[in-house]
Amino acid sequence: MDLLTALLESPIAKTMAVVIGIIGGITAIFARAFPDPILTRKIALGALFIVGLFLTLSLFGWVGVAVFVILTTIIVIVLELARFIKRFKMMESWVEIARNGNALDASHTQSTSNNVEDPSSPSDSTCDPETVYAYSAARYGIGYRLLDVSCDVHYDGSAMIKRKVTVEAFSRMNSLETSLLIPETSGPGSWSEQNRLRVTSAPEQHYIVSAGVIKRIERKQFAQIVFAPELAEGKSLTFTMAEDLFPGIFAMGLSHKDLDKLNEKDYFGWNIDRPTRALHLKVYFPKRVRPRVFGTLVQYNLAFSGIQTAIYQYEEMKRLKDPILSETEEGRVVLALDVEYPMVGLMYILFWLPIPKKDEIPDDYTPYEIGLQNLVPQFDANHAEYTHVRDLEQRLIENITRSRDYSDSESLRTQRAEILRELDQLALSACKCSFQDLCR
Repeated sequence: MDLLTALLESPIAKTMAVVIGIIGGITAIFARAFPDPILTRKIALGALFIVGLFLTLSLFGWVGVAVFVILTTIIVIVLELARFIKRFKMMESWVEIARNGNALDASHTQSTSNNVEDPSSPSDSTCDPETVYAYSAARYGIGYRLLDVSCDVHYDGSAMIKRKVTVEAFSRMNSLETSLLIPETSGPGSWSEQNRLRVTSAPEQHYIVSAGVIKRIERKQFAQIVFAPELAEGKSLTFTMAEDLFPGIFAMGLSHKDLDKLNEKDYFGWNIDRPTRALHLKVYFPKRVRPRVFGTLVQYNLAFSGIQTAIYQYEEMKRLKDPILSETEEGRVVLALDVEYPMVGLMYILFWLPIPKKDEIPDDYTPYEIGLQNLVPQFDANHAEYTHVRDLEQRLIENITRSRDYSDSESLRTQRAEILRELDQLALSACKCSFQDLCR
């Protein structure tokens, strides 16, 4: 009997085949549920290591196993050492480039940074993140001290995207250009032709911030944000932008059959296109909706060519903390990610599995909550009816809560009808439709 036949007929080979099948199945499950090739690669390497142990044990006994383990350990150490040396040389080169750049632009940086420490001055750590941010923002002429972006998802798959931006000016500026998330549509009454973009400045500031020219490049839209008066060098301001995304953008309330066809993850991400100190990314889910599987991804910005291949930045993914899933005082679940000093040219993403129908518990009062989510954002803090609409919102929520907890009654129905009539009037003035239309 030759060696190959003996190996195939041995109990060790049969056991090894079972082990390979189990590990291969686990690897496939992880690769499908969590799109992290690093984890998948580690599992695959672990499988190869176990297979190697079985083969060595069957061919050479325990002495061979010991030799195999020693050789594997040496190879791993050599590879890690080579990787460390490569990273060290890259870092050393980067530091040298940064140091030379600081020396060349010392005078310019000094003149354009009145309230930030001079990045070209001697420092114990040339690669200190705050110094790098200040240097990059000074060279670019503008920096985002804070970029707070939230995505408020509704039951119908629509969403309101709100960003709060604190801009630092390192040169004189009266406007900046930013990308919009509103997809371009065409035809009379299309979504993009409606009033779906709102820009406001913080009430305590002496600046008027408004949306200027909106232009389209292929399927993307961009808006000019105009400042009045001009933002002087060394000054900062905070403004907010709100965009409404139409129903169906996010997968909500799908059946298991629809989920099997979809075979994708829902996600919300943000491109970093300017030097940024802090990024706060949040996704708010409707009441009684909680994602069961979620995580973070970092990928390079997609090119304008339309190529949709995702290229992930795994080293930056390792740097991030895990996203936090918490509950607000209103009983809504929020998925949040905080990133200090995000990299320009990268997209930071929160993802979750699409919400199946069984994870939602809608009832007769759910449409009213949908209507409030659609109506209330139409009234900002400066609107004359802002206090009134917030009061009606609170009264309707309290009415719904009592109806759910203690069953509905004639007095609750009468009170609710009165509130709905007032909300209907506000909806007609703000959205040119009834409140019932907003509840769908």
